[in-house]
Amino acid sequence: MMPAYPYGRRLIAACLLGLLSPAGCGYYPPSLNSKEDIDRVSRRHVDLQVRGLADEDIPALVARPDTRMLFFSDGYAVEEAKITDKGLLFLSRVPLPQLVNLDLGYCEGITNAGLRHVAKMDSVTRLSLMACPGISDAGLTELRGMKGLTELDLRGCSGITDRGLDHIARMPRLRWVQLGGCPNVSMEAVKRLQSKLPGARVEKDDREWGFHGAHEPTDR
Repeated sequence: MMPAYPYGRRLIAACLLGLLSPAGCGYYPPSLNSKEDIDRVSRRHVDLQVRGLADEDIPALVARPDTRMLFFSDGYAVEEAKITDKGLLFLSRVPLPQLVNLDLGYCEGITNAGLRHVAKMDSVTRLSLMACPGISDAGLTELRGMKGLTELDLRGCSGITDRGLDHIARMPRLRWVQLGGCPNVSMEAVKRLQSKLPGARVEKDDREWGFHGAHEPTDR
């Protein structure tokens, strides 16, 4: 059974931010694990759990142009994500003009190269790369061209260092950066980033990440 914590917290945040309708705040999004699921599930659902969706099935999302949220992280405790950089390439080619929230947390198959494709998704305002082991400082340079990006979640990314924060500092549109659980990011670098992005909230809350980490699978 999928743990409630990861999506539940984001669901509350989405409701508060107005990204979901009041009616949408009372249910969990459907899980789409195949092209058949994409075709079967009602089009009224615009926020979707897609951790089980394989690269080859992602182009079928063209049938759901009103999609607003894609959660590849939900269910990380029970199954590995199937998406790879190839899937991100396919996703970048699907016209999803309403997509604002792209959650790629715990996706072990994506790397810095895949962020080149993510950067083409102009509608995305919130991007989560939480606990993605293939993401490092070099990948952050790819995101600097994302004109709509205002929230960046890098919690649990051990490949991000102080040097990576210099790349983030060149994203003036950011309003929230999360760095909890990044062991190679110093508080001095966080303070420097905050000074360079005075309009943003820059957080490195390792206690919050420690609580989140209690929900991580222990038998990977």
